[in-house]
Amino acid sequence: MDEEPRVQTMDRRSTDLGPAQYIRIFTPNYQKLSWREIWDCFCSAFPDKWAVQVFPARGHLVDDANIYHLFVFDEPPRGMDISLKYKRPFTNDDWAKESLDSAPGL
Repeated sequence: MDEEPRVQTMDRRSTDLGPAQYIRIFTPNYQKLSWREIWDCFCSAFPDKWAVQVFPARGHLVDDANIYHLFVFDEPPRGMDISLKYKRPFTNDDWAKESLDSAPGL
């Protein structure tokens, strides 16, 4: 990677998921980032916090630069704490079982 990702802190907002800090993650030259690069940058700025990345509807898309929009929560966003179901790292065996359990007719 040419340049390290940066976090730009925007404003705090009240959301249906709880109070949140709106942030943007990007590099100075707006290069594309992997999910892991975004996550590492987020965690270095907000350790032990939760965030939700926003993907707007087609009619609201602004696709001028590689800027990643996240909302950081003080507590797990209501209804989204996946660790309540998965207390250990998720393995390939877990994925296979999850697929079979949710398959119609099984």
